[in-house]
Amino acid sequence: MTERHWSETVARNRLKQQGLRLLEGNYNTCFGEIDLIMTDGDNVVLVEVRQRTSSWFETPAETVNKQKRQRLQKAAAHYLQRSYWDNGAL
Repeated sequence: MTERHWSETVARNRLKQQGLRLLEGNYNTCFGEIDLIMTDGDNVVLVEVRQRTSSWFETPAETVNKQKRQRLQKAAAHYLQRSYWDNGAL
């Protein structure tokens, strides 16, 4: 897994401490990238890491606009379909 920013390492480690297991990082599709793909029991957790130096104007969550959400949804569908066909199930 190639980390592109220290904030992805921090997010991954914090989620692992909470019991999640990493499946894949920086999953790229023609629709966009998913920063972290993890499992929490039977649930697949797709993580978009947003790092901000200041939340003076907007929070990291507020920086994920409609277009970014749509690209993430398509990338997630791509991953889930690929995982189903490659593994028969997650």
